Amino acid sequence: MAGQYNSSIEALKTAISFDRRAENGFGLASSWQAMGDVYKKAGMEAESKAANSRAAEIYRAIGLPERAERSES
Repeated sequence: MAGQYNSSIEALKTAISFDRRAENGFGLASSWQAMGDVYKKAGMEAESKAANSRAAEIYRAIGLPERAERSES
């Protein structure tokens, strides 16, 4: 909301790193989805689409197809 996209992206990259190490699939997917939201707000459409696609892949892998669909829409 404050327009601090770069710091938000860095914080989410850190969260993704922690989620990977903890093998936290839901947290990982949620972090990628949040990254997609930040990229979109920053006007970075290609990056947003890629992040949301990654989130959808993870949601599907952990058995949450409905979340995957929401992530891609």
